[in-house]
Amino acid sequence: MIEAGALRWEELRLTAVEEVAHVELVLGRHRELVGELIGAVGEHPYRERLRGLLMMALARAGRQGEALDVYQEGRRRLDEELGLEPGRELRELQLGILRDDSLVRPGVARRGRALRWRRTAGPARGVRSC
Repeated sequence: MIEAGALRWEELRLTAVEEVAHVELVLGRHRELVGELIGAVGEHPYRERLRGLLMMALARAGRQGEALDVYQEGRRRLDEELGLEPGRELRELQLGILRDDSLVRPGVARRGRALRWRRTAGPARGVRSC
């Protein structure tokens, strides 16, 4: 009972971290956000929304190579450890970075397309929980 409650609170905390990071990106604070997101992805490597936010922050900071490395690391982990591929949103973000698409340019998120992620109800299940 206590463990279930703790898991729920942790899920809510992580969702709040993701929402704050999203707002920070919309406000153009991508450079300041990179360090925090690197730590968050290190602690929660299967949360695709965190990984996508980190990729976006890196790409907007002119660090596209690092953003693509973050994608490849996540893809490798998902495949080797869980036998899964990244979700559609993360794959599309990777392609956008490769194409230098407008998705990764500052200001586009204000139109809502760049950082839209699915929501799921209930506690985190590890992968695609956002």
